[in-house]
Amino acid sequence: MTTNRDEFLDGFRVTRERNTANRLLTSATEAGAVFEWGSLGVSIRVKCSMRTEPVTVAWLYPPNIERGWMRTRDFSFGAGNGDGSGHTFGMDIPIELSNLLERWCDQFEGDSFTEDVSSVGVLAYCVAPNEAVQCIDLLEARLRKVIADLKAL
Repeated sequence: MTTNRDEFLDGFRVTRERNTANRLLTSATEAGAVFEWGSLGVSIRVKCSMRTEPVTVAWLYPPNIERGWMRTRDFSFGAGNGDGSGHTFGMDIPIELSNLLERWCDQFEGDSFTEDVSSVGVLAYCVAPNEAVQCIDLLEARLRKVIADLKAL
């Protein structure tokens, strides 16, 4: 059973955190991303010319989910498919796409408000919803930019 936007947002009991999640979804939509709704949360994905499948750039979960897919949780930003193939992002991709995804992930590495939640084939950093409220403008700007960059490939 998969969730949907309304059910997902209903999982946030704190209004500011729900509004932050909604802003991320709205920004991603406006930038041209697509969503894959799962049973616990949603992945934000982008179609690009270098892959037949869209590239995932974020995973969002309501705060009551202790752990989502491949260690991701809360608002996780990164990339990968976790297939354990030995590639950085778990997929054999062109170097230009790999470099773009590495730059995307590197933005979060030194942030004081992120935690590394990477696993085999997934490079990701999570932001707790209460922290995301404080840095939503930065998160939205980064998300919009990576979506635009991927669509431009």
